[in-house]
Amino acid sequence: LVDPSSKYLIKAIDKEKIMGVLNQGKVPVICGFQGIDEEGRIVTLPRGGSDLTAVAIAHAINAHEVILFKDVDGVLSADPKAVPSPYLHPFVSYEELGELTYNGSRLVQPDAVAFAQRFNVPIYIRSLERGGTWVLGKSATTPITAVTRKPNLTWFKLRFISDGEAEALLRNLAERSISLDFISMYSKERSIVFSFTVSQEVTDQVRKLLRTLRIPFVYRTNMSKISVIGAGIRGKPGVFHRIFGVFRRARLIPLQVSDSHISISFLFPDEISQRAVEEIHKEFFQEEKLNEEGEFREG
Repeated sequence: LVDPSSKYLIKAIDKEKIMGVLNQGKVPVICGFQGIDEEGRIVTLPRGGSDLTAVAIAHAINAHEVILFKDVDGVLSADPKAVPSPYLHPFVSYEELGELTYNGSRLVQPDAVAFAQRFNVPIYIRSLERGGTWVLGKSATTPITAVTRKPNLTWFKLRFISDGEAEALLRNLAERSISLDFISMYSKERSIVFSFTVSQEVTDQVRKLLRTLRIPFVYRTNMSKISVIGAGIRGKPGVFHRIFGVFRRARLIPLQVSDSHISISFLFPDEISQRAVEEIHKEFFQEEKLNEEGEFREG
């Protein structure tokens, strides 16, 4: 049963039908990206809905784990299309995988990760050929888990004269379901400087809104968010220093920086963002040797 008020998220599962088939020694085949609403109408779940369905069913029938087959071998240290021979993590935490999905990885649907974390459902990610990565409450053993790239963003910077202008803009953006990222706000010369990124698809909408509200702004299209993610960042000194050293040596200057407790993100023009990913990955995964347990040792 799917709840339309939650943008077609799962509301309930009739596990009796599934268990009935299993108890007969049969294998149920379930359409993972569809459900029905309370009116009996068939609806389609959002992108990656099969992941969410699999995790939800695993929880409903008290399965030991759920195995997700993907086109990669598991959770990698970077997109294999972006760097050669990325490191395959034997395990990562729900929190780390959730951060990866938020910052550009399409490996697993974010709602599926959140559901698994909430109900403590172990996930095993693998390809048809080999596997894989366990997603549990246990964090990866490397200082960082992965470097992600989220391209096709537009960066806006504007100045408010009053709090009322800021409130009007944020209200209008929310009404249009426009999501903001990379948010920065500070006071300067009796005004408020505000910057953020949006998906490039809504650039024209945001420009039109700012002009309607008569808020001065500058903007840049074709930007990418590069995120360094890992539970090892939390409380560990020296990670940002190493990244800063990478940028200095490669002569890469980010437009903006932000951080959370397990991630550090940088904003770059699209044309140099790929090189930023390569250089960061080289620093943490290629210039030191990884042993079979996935821990670092001096080379």
